[in-house]
Amino acid sequence: MMSDESRASSHEAALYRAVLSATLDPLIVIDAHGFILAASDSVERVFGWEPSELIGQDVNVLMPEPYHSSHGGYLERYRQTGETFLVGQPREFKATRKDGSEFPCEVSASLVDAPNHPEPVFAGIIRDLTRQKREEEERRQLHAKVQQTQKLESLGVLAGGIAHDFNNMLVGILGNARILLEDVPGGSPVSEGIHLIETAALRAAELTEQMLAYSGRGNFALQRVDLSKLVEGVSELLKVSISKRVDIRHEFTSPLPVIVGDSSQIHQVIMNLITNASDAIGDASGVMRISTGVVDVDRQYLSDSLLGEDLPAGSYVYLEVSDTGCGMDEVTMRRLFDPFFTTKANGRGLGLAALLGIMRGHRGVIRIDSELGRGTTFRALFPAVEAPADRPNDVPPMPAKRSVDGTILVVDDDGAVLSLTQRMLERAGCQVLTADNGRAAIDTHREHADEIDAVLLDMTMPLMDGEDVFRELRRTRPMVSVVLSSGYSREDALERFAGEGLMGFVQKPYGPAELVTAIRRALPGALQSGAEPVPVPRAIPR
Repeated sequence: MMSDESRASSHEAALYRAVLSATLDPLIVIDAHGFILAASDSVERVFGWEPSELIGQDVNVLMPEPYHSSHGGYLERYRQTGETFLVGQPREFKATRKDGSEFPCEVSASLVDAPNHPEPVFAGIIRDLTRQKREEEERRQLHAKVQQTQKLESLGVLAGGIAHDFNNMLVGILGNARILLEDVPGGSPVSEGIHLIETAALRAAELTEQMLAYSGRGNFALQRVDLSKLVEGVSELLKVSISKRVDIRHEFTSPLPVIVGDSSQIHQVIMNLITNASDAIGDASGVMRISTGVVDVDRQYLSDSLLGEDLPAGSYVYLEVSDTGCGMDEVTMRRLFDPFFTTKANGRGLGLAALLGIMRGHRGVIRIDSELGRGTTFRALFPAVEAPADRPNDVPPMPAKRSVDGTILVVDDDGAVLSLTQRMLERAGCQVLTADNGRAAIDTHREHADEIDAVLLDMTMPLMDGEDVFRELRRTRPMVSVVLSSGYSREDALERFAGEGLMGFVQKPYGPAELVTAIRRALPGALQSGAEPVPVPRAIPR
């Protein structure tokens, strides 16, 4: 018969095995030398080892090589000093499965009281952190993406606001310069200086256009575009500025679905990507691949791309430019689209920042793959449209006559713009009334409704903005002829007046010719000859 002592020992062993089999996380029991004495059944699920296979093996079999010496040192310190450095201190480290793959885990070690064992025994519960780490990384990436989006939106609003205010200032510079040129006799030495002022103002206007592009509020003349043909033309033009040591390879897909966009803005995207790739290769020998194509993308692909959070899955036409140049590190990648950020010694401007704004305005996305020392690939994707490409519009602009007969109400909150615009119109033969805010515009129009032939209306003003003023003018006088003026883009301004019958738009900064042409087309005589309201531009496909 089994003695009471043997029966108790058997029960303890059975309980011991039950505990080992019931633990969800692997439990490993080792001696003071690091050899495995026991392992729970869950070891097989996590590590791929059967518990019996581990008995007697060094515990180092469950961890990568770099951890072997440190773990052995802990055990040696315990044997010499009795110091239990890891006991009661949950630690994260890498573990190794039977197939050699590694995974993150957390170990919680305890010193086990084992009366029947001659040496100390340690038990460790090992928790697989693979899922937790993956979720943490996903949260980190989402947080970083939200921060990046918020930063770009904030910078976009700032850039758009600066561009708008700067365009107001440029009206004064450019307008006065052109008036002076009209007054200065031909051949006068003064005219050269005035021409330099005009040139500087036009260059400043180009910079504000880049800022508007960055904010996604640039000027878009929308049409259906064949991307392959556009890329081919731009790349041919840029060949002369690219080092002869760069091997340029083209892979243009034709025919491609068309995209809806502004060919001049897309031209800027193409030019920026190609010149950026050329600069990355520098004076070294290298390869640049320029390719186009069409791809069906899902929501995951778009959400992993810049600007793609809210875009629908579907067919996208892409431009891809890759190089074997210097590549980028993570710090550069994070700042790549910041305005005026550059890694070039002589770099300046808004090149890639403006590119991002153009892509935002076209409902497109950007994907970047780069590794320091191994090159970079940029991919710009535009929504595909099933329609033929538009033919270029070769109709020359209407020349501006300089004599106008009519009474114009000019509404603008900027005193310098208001004064200069009045002066330009009066020089062209107009009678001019002025208002420096929306409420004053309504009052002035009410007092002089029978005299006013057209209204030049600023978009952004205090008290009442241009949209509110326009609605009130149309309510009291449905046939009033209104020309809109704005430092923002034509499309951004006119989108808010869809179907309302605006008779013109003039983009700041403007000079006498642009202003007078817009006003003449809005006067009653022009309307009787068949002039039509300003068409609101087609929206980018959504």
